[in-house]
Amino acid sequence: SHHGWFAAVAVLTLTLGITGTSSVSSVMNGAMLRPIAGSNVGDLVILEPRRNQERFLLFNPEFEALRERQRSLSGMFAVAEQPFLNVEFPGETPSYVHASLVSGAYFEVLGITPAAGRLLTPSDDALGGADTPCVAVISDTLWTRRFARNQGALGSVLRLRDRDCAIVGVAPASFAGHQAGSIPELWLPLRNVSERRLLDSQTMAFYAGVIGRLNPGVTREQAETELTTLYRQIQALEPPLPATMRQPPKPSELSMALLPGAAGLGGLRRQFGDALTMMLGAVTLVLLIAAINVANLQLARGAARRPELATRLALGASRWRLMRQLGTEGAVIAAAGGTSGVILAAFLVPRLASLVFGSRVSLNVSVDLRVLLLASATTVLTALVVGVIPAVRLSAPRSSQSLALGDRSRAWAASQRLMRTLVVAQFALWL
Repeated sequence: SHHGWFAAVAVLTLTLGITGTSSVSSVMNGAMLRPIAGSNVGDLVILEPRRNQERFLLFNPEFEALRERQRSLSGMFAVAEQPFLNVEFPGETPSYVHASLVSGAYFEVLGITPAAGRLLTPSDDALGGADTPCVAVISDTLWTRRFARNQGALGSVLRLRDRDCAIVGVAPASFAGHQAGSIPELWLPLRNVSERRLLDSQTMAFYAGVIGRLNPGVTREQAETELTTLYRQIQALEPPLPATMRQPPKPSELSMALLPGAAGLGGLRRQFGDALTMMLGAVTLVLLIAAINVANLQLARGAARRPELATRLALGASRWRLMRQLGTEGAVIAAAGGTSGVILAAFLVPRLASLVFGSRVSLNVSVDLRVLLLASATTVLTALVVGVIPAVRLSAPRSSQSLALGDRSRAWAASQRLMRTLVVAQFALWL
């Protein structure tokens, strides 16, 4: 009966600790680490302009000049987000749709193939005008909701920004866009539907970000060197602004950093990365404290099992056998806590994501292989604390001799010393 209560309390304590670490790591995985859909996403890079090593803005004329002159990337695209674009569907009243305005090479660079029809191409991304054809790609979700997955959706005309845009294709259901938490329903060619004053401006930046794909054999460092050189040359060629306006940076102040792009643009990483890292650190400390508490319970329970352990030693049990038994008991408790923690985290993670990001962010926070591996590693480390440490202490030669000789006070004093050490460590972690 006492053993059952001890096991239940220990498993519950570890379950709560591992639930916390698994939940926060799952949210971090979905927001910062999970790769976007695409082909060979490890070759993708984010182009981040910097001024004196601080994040800076990239204007459309500079982007277009870089795209034409660079040779390190097989392709690159810019993105401008329109979370509430007013769109009129055939036979319906206008409604708001989350749209992304993208360069024509967007789908090609990401390596996406269509579910129906075709996707945008560079030829679709011509400067817009009254007589310039406009095309659009819709998401699988929008295709299902608005057109019941009817192939007749291809060729349908949408009315937006006083333009008619024909639907030419449907993105695959597996494609959730270029950034975690932001799932577009409509993709439009950037230059075709953007205002000319924005495209020509050297003072108004409207990009959410720029992504490129490295050419085979080109390293990120080599591409950074080339793009930084070109970026400075392009800036040096810009005509001076009127004296009354804020002057542009000096070319020597500028650089172009290339960041890993497998997880897409890093809007959520920049906004929530520090907070999530702090949360993960906090719940990890809670788990460590929980493991120390369980280890203390193991030591106290070991002291109460003195007669049993003494009998086993008297019957010829070796220290290794005794340590293996005690360690196995701790490992079983840790495994039960780890399994329960991951199962509970699977239910709590969507609620935690909603609490952190709000209802507007659509994020895939399911428990995947990366989270399971982290939970497994956490469980193993927890097993070392709650199983191995007490097992080594209780099976130590001096403790074993004391147990065998019936010297309870000496064995109890030895256990008390380790328990006090663990309590001090616990208080240190809290502080």
